[in-house]
Amino acid sequence: HAAPLAAAVPPARPARPRPRPGGPIAGGLLDITAGRLRVGDCAGAADLLERATAFGRGDRRHGCQWRHRVRSQWLRGRLLLAADDLDGAAACALAVVTEAGARSMPRYQAFGDLLALHVRVRRSEPPPAEQAAAVASALGEVAAMEQPWLVAQILAEATGDVREVLTSVLSDATLRLARGAPDTYAPL
Repeated sequence: HAAPLAAAVPPARPARPRPRPGGPIAGGLLDITAGRLRVGDCAGAADLLERATAFGRGDRRHGCQWRHRVRSQWLRGRLLLAADDLDGAAACALAVVTEAGARSMPRYQAFGDLLALHVRVRRSEPPPAEQAAAVASALGEVAAMEQPWLVAQILAEATGDVREVLTSVLSDATLRLARGAPDTYAPL
């Protein structure tokens, strides 16, 4: 005589909360936020950033939530810099560097350091030229595509020795990217 089918099925385990599929949505919103910032649409960027930030809350769990929180903080700092809120931008830069360091995220640590450099240049309190060059150069190791336009933004406000070293970093970064481009871009 066969055992009842129910006896062969193991008891169900309690359901664990599953991350929601908010990661791709948050990432997309942050991508568009970055684009809005690049074209100077601060109002659009602020709206998108607020929508993306909702995915960083505890009730909206998703797999890359910690990464999106750091990226949101960096973008918020850039938005505050664009609004000339230098204290707010500096606080965001420090938060990004701290969180990125704790989570071993060298890309965002470099972004945070560069944001802090931009704040100091805007305040007319730049670090020594060698330190500015080191910060700007470090970005090339982890974000080579973003390095030229981010350094160019700081360069537009820099003076003296810091302007000279940032010009050199920007030139080197541009040449490095050009050398790595496919042959189809050779005429550039």
